[in-house]
Amino acid sequence: AYGFALGGNKYFQESDEGLILYNNGNIKKLNISPGMMPQIYKLSNEYVVISVASVHYPAPFIQTINFNYQAKDIDTDTGLKNIPEYLINGDFDCSSTEKENKIFFNCYNSDYENNVYKYFYSNQKFTAIN
Repeated sequence: AYGFALGGNKYFQESDEGLILYNNGNIKKLNISPGMMPQIYKLSNEYVVISVASVHYPAPFIQTINFNYQAKDIDTDTGLKNIPEYLINGDFDCSSTEKENKIFFNCYNSDYENNVYKYFYSNQKFTAIN
């Protein structure tokens, strides 16, 4: 399980049912089920939960939570059409960093580290850079 502090006595935490918001003793279940090893970023207008759906899924699994704590899935499949099948199978990894209210991704297969696919997430869209 993991948690993400929001300040004060308020945080997100993973539970058996998915992600919950703990707010000064009140618990609200969010309609969100992170995949493996989630990270949470706070952007100017939302929280973004990024995780890996499964070992052989090439895309980051992105879900957003607005400041009213409503959750939404982001389509990342469309941005990945440019990746050859042989790179997707195997040990595919996407690292993420936040900069200027966007989240940038470098995705690659560890056997072919020169083939790096770059993406960014901003305003409910996942976009390929290269």
